[in-house]
Amino acid sequence: MLTELPRSALVVLGMLTIKGPLTPKEISESSKLPARTVSFALRRLVGLKLITKKPNFEDMRQSVYHVRQSELRTLLQEPSAFPLIHWPQALLDWSRKT
Repeated sequence: MLTELPRSALVVLGMLTIKGPLTPKEISESSKLPARTVSFALRRLVGLKLITKKPNFEDMRQSVYHVRQSELRTLLQEPSAFPLIHWPQALLDWSRKT
């Protein structure tokens, strides 16, 4: 399933995995991805139940997104995920270059 995700969704998932809970604005600023691209990636990841959306009690205008660690661990154990073992750091490095 991870290999079928667009690169932007993998970047967003990698950021959430490494940095922890983030708002869409924080993801967009850190990754240099357009806000619209981040929103699309977040909707896709929520739909796949890889991340959850929770209220941000510091700023109720934006939600905070969290990785569902158990779901991610299960996916990374699939044989098709082998090329993605080091994906979070590699994708963060890639996002910094763009």
